[in-house]
Amino acid sequence: MKVGVLGGSFDPPHIGHLHVVKTLLKNKICQKIILMPCFKHPFLKPITNAKHRLIMIQLLEDKNIEVSDLEIKKENTSYTVDTLNALKNQCPKDDFIWIIGEDQLRDFKRWKNWQEIIEKFGVIIVPRQVRPPRGSPTVTPEVKKRFATPPRWRGKRPRLLGGELRKITILDQKTLKPLNISSSEIRRRIKMGKDIEGLVPKEVERYIIKHKLYT
Repeated sequence: MKVGVLGGSFDPPHIGHLHVVKTLLKNKICQKIILMPCFKHPFLKPITNAKHRLIMIQLLEDKNIEVSDLEIKKENTSYTVDTLNALKNQCPKDDFIWIIGEDQLRDFKRWKNWQEIIEKFGVIIVPRQVRPPRGSPTVTPEVKKRFATPPRWRGKRPRLLGGELRKITILDQKTLKPLNISSSEIRRRIKMGKDIEGLVPKEVERYIIKHKLYT
């Protein structure tokens, strides 16, 4: 089974997350999706208590949508490559692939063992903006630039992916039209007393109101 893994802080989970997941399932790019909330932000940004975020994201579970608390249970910083290897050890017959937004490409080579992520598992790159800023590179050339072009090096020869680029799946905006929704904007709206109807699932909205989150 091909299983997509979507990680993040999910603070809060919103319609944009659900849109990505349902599109991947509908187009049979993945047979199942695992939502993987982190315990703390990889760049140490403040985020809501893991207990609340886990409960909110579990409200998104469905027939082919599963939530894992693997990273939360570690109660520390988690690295994607370690998470994927742990999932593979748990379910060796499944093929796991990591889902990232195109905005994460710029820093992807800073991830721990990024070559192993692509070579062993692969990545799905999803568009994040309906109208990218003027002058921004399109996803395909950016992928080639980041992963196929030899970087400048001194001493040791750089390790390139070459044929492993086939393990990178790029979704265009015809397949997945991005929604301009972000968790930060939702938090901002709540803090300002504005309505968030249509930005998060109803169950998530009720949970936020009940527990007075982001106020």
